[in-house]
Formats: sequence, C-alpha cells, structure tokens
Amino acid sequence: MDIPWKKIDSTEIAQKVSEQVCWEDSDLSYYIFCDTCINLEDGSSVSGIGLRLIISCCSAPCSHLEICLLDITEPVSLPLSVSHFNGYIDDGLQFRFAFHYNSFDSRCRRAFYRFIDIDHSESYRLYSSPSVLSAAEGPISREGYAESQTLDGGHIILTGDDNNPVLSITNSNGQECEVKLDFASAKCLVESLHYKANK
Repeated sequence: MDIPWKKIDSTEIAQKVSEQVCWEDSDLSYYIFCDTCINLEDGSSVSGIGLRLIISCCSAPCSHLEICLLDITEPVSLPLSVSHFNGYIDDGLQFRFAFHYNSFDSRCRRAFYRFIDIDHSESYRLYSSPSVLSAAEGPISREGYAESQTLDGGHIILTGDDNNPVLSITNSNGQECEVKLDFASAKCLVESLHYKANK
C-alpha cells in the first residue's frame, strides 16, 4: 500500500481528522500492536512499536481511516472499541488520545494517520494477512510490519500477497535474504508472531 502517512503533531490536526468521520456510523475493523515502519508524506520514514487501527469510515474522504500510535507511554484500555477519536498535545509534548467521548485513555510520543480506500472484506484481514505487506525498495523502508526482531537488531517481515508470500529477514547492516512461502505457512507464521492484544 503506497499511501503516505501524515503526522498528528498538533491538537488542531487531531480535531480535523476526527471531524472528517461520522463516528456513529463507523466501525473498528481491526487493531494490532506491532513493530512497524511507515512512510511519511515528506518522503521520510519512521519506525517503532505501537498500536495500529483500521477504521471503516462513514462520510470521510476515503473508505477507511488508519491510525498509528507509536511509543505508547500510558496503556490503552482493552478490549478496544472506537466510538470517537479525540486527542491533544499535552504539556509534556506527548499526544494524549481517546477513542470515546470525554475520555483520554492514553499517551504516546508519536501519532500518524492516513485515509485509504480499500475493499470492506480486505479491511478485516489487513493486519493478519501478508497482502498488506506490499514490497518496496530497500530493507524495512517499506510499508509493512516487523513481526519480530532478530538478535542483531534486524527485522523479520512478511511481504507479497496471498498467492506469493515472501519471508524477508534483514539484519542490522541492511543485508537481506528472502524465502518464498506457501499461503498456509505464511498464515501460520503470522499467527505465531503477532501479539494478539485481546488475549
């Protein structure tokens, strides 16, 4: 998926994002805690461990809103449900956010969003299927999820689609090797590596 992310680095931006969605008619499709790398609209990329959500939107610029909250410093209440999105930059320059009216549940150091158009059925498997991990150039300078880390600080990533999943292992020096998998093996690997937030 080649759609760049935008920073939520002010209270005004958080309000603008929230105002573009009719929350009463929107649903949380899926969420995942993961080590992730995202590409920003200025051409740079950021990575870290955090929470990603995909929300099926009504009356928004696209069919779905995706939110990425990195470096969470105050735990998110689980089980997670979304009836609203609100946030502001606090005195400590952290982003304080909530998914319910009149409630601020958590804080993180960095927040991002993007509106994307995807099929409704695709949104439900976005974070559990290798199809989200579209290949790009360069080690981990791709849109994707580092399902795990190697001992030398590298990353393990699944790329490709349902028919041609590929396991990529990148070490801290940028050296990369790839192994082609069948879909059953890829699915098993994803399920074993993902941290399921609702367990």
